[in-house]
Amino acid sequence: INAEYMGLFFPCVFSDTTLFLFKMLMVAVFSKQTTPLDFNRPLSEFVVLNYGADLANQHQATFTALNSLRTAATPSHEQLIANAEVSYAAIYRYLRHLLFFDGKLPVSESQVRLNFSWTDALQPAIRPSSFCNLDFERAALYFNLGALKSHQGAVLMKTAPKTQQAIKEACVFFQESAGYFDFLASDFIRRGTLSPGISPDLSEKVLQACRNIMLAQAQECYFEMARDYVHADPALLARLAAQASQLYTDSISTIMSCPSSYFVPSWRIYCESKQFLFASFAHYNQSLVEKEKDEYGPELARLRAAHETSQRAVLATRAPDLASQLGYQTAVLKHDQTVSEALATAEDDNRKIYRALVPTTDSLPTIERLAPVKPTTPKTIMEAVPAAVPDPFAQLVPLRIIEAASRYSSETERLVQEQEARVKTAADDFARREKELDLRNLIALYEEKPGIPDQLWQGILKTQQQGGPHALVQLLQQVSAIAEQNQQLVQEAERALSAEQQEDDTLRARFGVRWARDNSRDANASLRHELQLNTERLSQARNADGIVTRKFEAARESIMLLGLARDEFSSRIPISQASVQVAQCIEGLKKDLDTCTTLQKQAQDLLVALKDMQKRDNVIPVLLAKQDSPENEVFASKMLDYNSLKEQLHANVTSQLALLSDLQVQHARLMALRNTGDTSQQSQRERLMQQIGNAVSTFNEVRENASDGLTFYSKSSDILKPFLQKCTDFCTARQFQKEDLLRSLERTFAQPSPQTSSYNNAPYPYAQQP
Repeated sequence: INAEYMGLFFPCVFSDTTLFLFKMLMVAVFSKQTTPLDFNRPLSEFVVLNYGADLANQHQATFTALNSLRTAATPSHEQLIANAEVSYAAIYRYLRHLLFFDGKLPVSESQVRLNFSWTDALQPAIRPSSFCNLDFERAALYFNLGALKSHQGAVLMKTAPKTQQAIKEACVFFQESAGYFDFLASDFIRRGTLSPGISPDLSEKVLQACRNIMLAQAQECYFEMARDYVHADPALLARLAAQASQLYTDSISTIMSCPSSYFVPSWRIYCESKQFLFASFAHYNQSLVEKEKDEYGPELARLRAAHETSQRAVLATRAPDLASQLGYQTAVLKHDQTVSEALATAEDDNRKIYRALVPTTDSLPTIERLAPVKPTTPKTIMEAVPAAVPDPFAQLVPLRIIEAASRYSSETERLVQEQEARVKTAADDFARREKELDLRNLIALYEEKPGIPDQLWQGILKTQQQGGPHALVQLLQQVSAIAEQNQQLVQEAERALSAEQQEDDTLRARFGVRWARDNSRDANASLRHELQLNTERLSQARNADGIVTRKFEAARESIMLLGLARDEFSSRIPISQASVQVAQCIEGLKKDLDTCTTLQKQAQDLLVALKDMQKRDNVIPVLLAKQDSPENEVFASKMLDYNSLKEQLHANVTSQLALLSDLQVQHARLMALRNTGDTSQQSQRERLMQQIGNAVSTFNEVRENASDGLTFYSKSSDILKPFLQKCTDFCTARQFQKEDLLRSLERTFAQPSPQTSSYNNAPYPYAQQP
């Protein structure tokens, strides 16, 4: 590692260079390394043999260009990281050109012998793996893309001071890195594209370990952003930290599931220290949540758990592999000190003040985890290289091969259409016969079981869980009472305004123009308007209450039955003589219908799989490899791939036909049984079932309406009380104004008039009256 590279990262403290440890203690995966490869000779030999020397000569420049593309896509690890964006584009550009090999240049030991050699990223000292396998080359390149993204994220988290944008971008990079490793495990390993054991670092368990560690670091970035920049509440931080701890736990599990000694101990120690640290973060933040709720016992238990896990994190940081990470050790010790101080304070307070019962750590409820991060699906090659890239090997497919491939495609399309027609015919026959027999309605009408049906009882049980009929009666009474209170508030406001207005009219009539103040009708106009609106709203609400009450009273007798136990209900329901046999018949019909529905869904899934196989089926490589074989033999051999799905579809359709036959037998039996037994008992049972069902519906409707009414009147009361106070204040102000005006008039009448010393003609004989 050169000096410039050392300036980006701390010196590696491990026994090899498979993992870099950054200042912020974020890790990145080392990239796979390869040896130079010459495309010219293997490709030229194959093209000369299969397409002719002229085409081989025409493509010499293309073969040479492939050498340059691969060299740019496979730099040294130092160059890969130093020129991240350039390396990223170069890898995808090379992958784009490798797509052109498919169907034209089959890479194998017996055809195009391109021997791709790659080192193991985690054990570079072992012998490189070499295979004539194009998917091995692609997998190694995707692995390096994951390693590149891991380094980009780790570099950003190492930057000081960190910004919110830097942490956000690092979180994205780690999720992208996890996405590449997850893509390799799913698309290359689980689907069998690569043979097991082709390279240890490309095994499913190792890829899962890399994925889990990257995802854990992405979750850590999210936690740090929420804590330091968003200033999230402790409950959210506890959930984020719990998920981070779990992801590091998963990382340890996948590391331990790999072959012994494959991962150096540093990986496990790193994950363990983070696992305990974030478990401590989770318990500490949850203790703050408990403290806010005055739950002092659970608070203390959480702090004890936080202290225990922080101590284990401190112990992990003292391992020789982490000994040089002083910044990380200091951060862990600081958190441990914070937890210790909080624990000591909580212990002291509980001993002296609260004396709360402290639950054991094992009895604490699990903190609900929040997982905002997930592996990012990698860009497809076409998305990463959107510009049109011409096929450099467009001329390499012989015309006869293209024509043969077209004939093969017609045969596979015909095969798919035949299977699709068979499935459609079976489904149409079943749907037509089901409609003719009206099976589902018959099941609903004639399904009989001793006692009350389960579906109806579930409806009754739901009403009982809501308090039953008595709770409904109490709810209606509450609505009536609060409605009356609202009405009284309106009436009091009306009386106050009317009394004030009447008094003002009387004095105005007595004093005439001398009564110099605003008319009450004008002064209280806005209050009158508001009073009218409130009165109308209450009137509408009372009308609605009346409808709900009448609806309840009409069904009161039936609704009151909803409080009975199931046994009491069952004892009231008559059972016809044929009910047991009918129930058996109904169960048979339902089972056949459900099975047929399942079969039809399975048939559609099989058709989708068949169409997908036909879409992906490329016969050109086989035709190129077997040019000496008769065309019909190649086709017949290739179409054997469809046999498994064809057989499954045949068995599926056969089962549907058998079920349809059984349904007709069951239907005939039901028709024979439906009129047996006591017809009057059957009718009585049906009427009672309908009555109970209507009662449940009415109960739910009345309860919903009453709850809405209670909410309305509660909110209306909050409006009317301030309104009444406003009216009272208005009347009081008018009273003061009236008294002031009366006193003014008294003084006017008390002064002698220039024409007379008597004021027998005074218009106000009641000056002593207020």
